[in-house]
Amino acid sequence: MADDSAMAIYHERQRLQLCLLHALNNLLQGHDRFTRQILDAIADSLEEQHATPWSTRNLFFLPAKQHRNPLTGNYDANVLIAALSSRGLEARWHDRRSAIADDDLSRPNLAGLIANTSSQRFLGLWRSRHWIALRRVHGSWYNLDSDLPMPVAMRGAGEVRDFLNSLRDQGAELFFVFRKEEQGDE
Repeated sequence: MADDSAMAIYHERQRLQLCLLHALNNLLQGHDRFTRQILDAIADSLEEQHATPWSTRNLFFLPAKQHRNPLTGNYDANVLIAALSSRGLEARWHDRRSAIADDDLSRPNLAGLIANTSSQRFLGLWRSRHWIALRRVHGSWYNLDSDLPMPVAMRGAGEVRDFLNSLRDQGAELFFVFRKEEQGDE
């Protein structure tokens, strides 16, 4: 359900395979909170940390990129975790064997959620993964999927819970994003 207040919500639209970039900017509610150059640098740093003399190489005899596609973007979860950490946030993977509960969504240090879903493009001929963000803004939850034309307001935590459980049941990976400085002794 979209409403007029969604117009004030920051929302980047999908371009190339940069859905993680869009999901991060949508989660943090601002243009260029992250750029492709920043995410590429994070991915390259992760590559350097895990490089070995036997690292795989591509057809051009260059080191293979394991954390991103150098042409289109398409970053992996390691880039997500490192990017959020650089902003004082922590991504916690949700074990898909358990359902999302209402109290999971009411934690005061919860900054939002990011889901990695299965996606079909080009009339179902190409399958890939897609990153989306959900965030509470001004007391209301919004689906900030970059494939949507605008943010979609959700009717309370129950609708968010049901949506996330549906994604989980379809094989999505869910990450709760928490502010580090407010976690205390959890």
